[in-house]
Amino acid sequence: MSSKLGVENIAHTNGTVACTITSDGTLYATNQVIQIVHLGTGAYYLSDGNNWKEYLSASITPKSSNSKILVEHTVWYGGNSNGYGAGKVGRTISGGSEVALRYGNANLTDTRFTDASFPMFTDNVTGQYKYYMSSFSFVDTPSTTSVITYKCYTKEDAGGVDITINRQYANPGDGYVSPSPTTIKLTEIGG
Repeated sequence: MSSKLGVENIAHTNGTVACTITSDGTLYATNQVIQIVHLGTGAYYLSDGNNWKEYLSASITPKSSNSKILVEHTVWYGGNSNGYGAGKVGRTISGGSEVALRYGNANLTDTRFTDASFPMFTDNVTGQYKYYMSSFSFVDTPSTTSVITYKCYTKEDAGGVDITINRQYANPGDGYVSPSPTTIKLTEIGG
């Protein structure tokens, strides 16, 4: 004989709700992982202009409007010598405009990358043969249960400066190229 206990909330004896069980059976508790979306690519992308070029995106639909989304992004890239570039993670809530996720830049005097999320620079000497890695993490509070899409972009500061995603710029060939997984992970955390 089996039995069922039907509840929507589990509370402490003082009345504070410790967790909620939604109609689809999801247990929702503060600061607990609700769901994870993880995507990666090894595809080659070339960004060769002073405009944002997308190279990876992922979407998540939060279970609660109180949730936070932990965005974690790692990109492997190359570039021609002495390249100055930047990366951006943009967030779009279904039907809305894109917002760049970033930390304040009150002390930054550069005007070329004001909406950038993280740096993507290369060395001056033989930089075109090197691999670089940049990462970015951000706790987003979108306050929605609509689909949220996060897109990763790169751009350079001037013409003649190129950034390659998932490969060295010069692609030196056999024995010099290792796997380079560029990833984005979206973790919904109960709020």
